Amino acid sequence: MLPNFLIIGAAKAGTTSLYHYVASHPEAFMPSRKELSFFCEEFNWKRGIDWYEDHFRGSETAVAVGEASPRYTVFPLYGGVPERIAGLIPNARFIYLVRHPIERMQSHYLDNVIHGLEKRPVEAAFSAEPFYLTSSKYALQIEQYLTHFDRSRILIIRSDDMKRDRASTLSRVFSFLGIDPGWTTPVFDEEFLRMSERRTPKRFFRKLWYSSATQKLGPLFP
Repeated sequence: MLPNFLIIGAAKAGTTSLYHYVASHPEAFMPSRKELSFFCEEFNWKRGIDWYEDHFRGSETAVAVGEASPRYTVFPLYGGVPERIAGLIPNARFIYLVRHPIERMQSHYLDNVIHGLEKRPVEAAFSAEPFYLTSSKYALQIEQYLTHFDRSRILIIRSDDMKRDRASTLSRVFSFLGIDPGWTTPVFDEEFLRMSERRTPKRFFRKLWYSSATQKLGPLFP
């Protein structure tokens, strides 16, 4: 069994929460491991299709079968992803969560700091590590998929909408996946991996928001 939809990003835009919301639907199936990153050659593509299919055992009765891997929208760092998907699951549907690009970069940087993966000042990190900016270039990422898939197969969701009007937004997601759009559960009241729960002083957020690197990035985004 292979998936028929993918949550393709963006990182730090709410993909973990959406993964849990969709997994709670009785007509959907998501593997216990969130990020398989199978279609990234640099990660698990070499493991083969059998390895990928193993993660979807028990999904035979589900209408919507999917996985969530934000690395699928980090072109050109991870290239060839849409081509590999089209070759294996040409009828796939895609959900792309987007967030204010600068806020997304800040959250990404802070998460790396908290996990000990980032020790550079924000200015140096944003200048040296293309992953931060590339993941926020949403139009560039979508263009890669439109070469291989019709626009109707891509649902773009704003993370702010999922926060402020979760019921309506999830109804759109479920309808797009062909499952009961009226399904609801107490799980929808939760947010997963919220940055505010990670014991980081508020002054750090303020410093990051008003940093010279962040201000310089502003003109890049209309």
